[in-house]
Amino acid sequence: MTNEKAIELIEKVKIQLNTVVIKELKKKNYEYVLEALAAKARILYLYNQQYKDDFIENKLIDISLLTHSTTDKHLSNKKTVLFYDGFGLDLRGLAYIYIKALSKLGYRIIYVSMAKDKNSQPYIMDLLNNADIYIIGKVNNKIKRLNLLREIFLKQKFSYAFYYTYPDDVCAAIAFFEIAGTCKRFQINLTDHAFWVGINAFDYSIEFRDYGASISYYYRNISNDKLLELPYYPITRNIKFAGFPFVKNTKKIIFSGGSLYKTIDKNNTFYRLVEEIIKRNNDVIFWYAGKGNDRYIKKLSKKYPERVCYTKERNDLVEVLKHSYLYLNTYPIGGALMLQYAALAECIPVTLRRAWDDDALGILKNEEDLKETYSDFDEVISEINRLLTDANYYKSKKVLLKNSVISEKEFTYKLHNILLNSQPPEKFKNLIKVNTRDFIKSYKENITEEAVINALLTKTNYKIFKY
Repeated sequence: MTNEKAIELIEKVKIQLNTVVIKELKKKNYEYVLEALAAKARILYLYNQQYKDDFIENKLIDISLLTHSTTDKHLSNKKTVLFYDGFGLDLRGLAYIYIKALSKLGYRIIYVSMAKDKNSQPYIMDLLNNADIYIIGKVNNKIKRLNLLREIFLKQKFSYAFYYTYPDDVCAAIAFFEIAGTCKRFQINLTDHAFWVGINAFDYSIEFRDYGASISYYYRNISNDKLLELPYYPITRNIKFAGFPFVKNTKKIIFSGGSLYKTIDKNNTFYRLVEEIIKRNNDVIFWYAGKGNDRYIKKLSKKYPERVCYTKERNDLVEVLKHSYLYLNTYPIGGALMLQYAALAECIPVTLRRAWDDDALGILKNEEDLKETYSDFDEVISEINRLLTDANYYKSKKVLLKNSVISEKEFTYKLHNILLNSQPPEKFKNLIKVNTRDFIKSYKENITEEAVINALLTKTNYKIFKY
């Protein structure tokens, strides 16, 4: 399977799915239409060569106009917030910190989750003592899911609504479009670096950094008076350290982790970097914890069995970082939350980024003072060598990590201001256009036929299989 064949397949599939949408829309086969739109959105997210698709957005509006009663009236309640959580995760992501802040601010919460059941979100459920909770589950029929959301939105009274979901959630995009003008709608832009649907699903987009705000403004054509700034913070739990998966002795641990797709590029850069570090420093063990395509990390650990360790994700992540000497960020795609966890644990994070790519920036509050982000391979090697050998230099960098992540108190305060005022910060008035050309090029270089086919052949697409 070649990369060229994958790109050819994508272009063909995009045309086919547009044809399906037009054909089935005329027949009023709305389930087929929604499946095709969601499938196209998944492909566009996977390929990531554009940040919005006008065809999808226009067809979502068409479906709303054709299937929704304009006589339905949603009523508001000033101290009530609807929070739609399309991910349905518990501590992963941002739902937990938003719900915790809203609860502290005294808002009544209507929580709508796509989780399988309440048991899969125990921590969030603990926060929702007085909330109205709707667990929809993984409803594959999209018209049914859309109508469930409409029923909830019509039944409940709320003045604020949060849109937090997957990039291909066409049902939520329609449901949120339909409550425009009845409440203030906020999108939490978690996937700020990639394609998503729902341009018409919100009044304000909450951005956690300048990079995402720039993409929203320049590439999604969202006006800057709709862009709000709110950085997030990582969730910590009191979990004891579960120990090392190797004999540590006097070795210094360089840790890295997250989804392994973030470490793969055509030049094998991340793994060459790791190999160079352990070659030059005999007192180092490299430990990676994550999941995904583990072919390359396993190859490296087989070559250096005493120096490179690969494990699955750890629940005691913060403690792992506290027991590590340095954190090496992933490349070519850096980890945002992982970077924050490292800073919180006072484990110095070192990042290699592509010179043209700003995606790795804007995660830590004082990254300009810390100066641990580099665009040159050899500079990263030199910096890590210095951190490993110069104790005073190492200590000075650790001091700079304090207060580099927004606190829970500050987050809650800023969210409160957003709900009351919805005032965009002045710095979003003069956004610098980020260069995404080479960043999206990396997606094109790494796309495979297998990945495209897997994105299409899901049980949520069964009606359009015949095409």
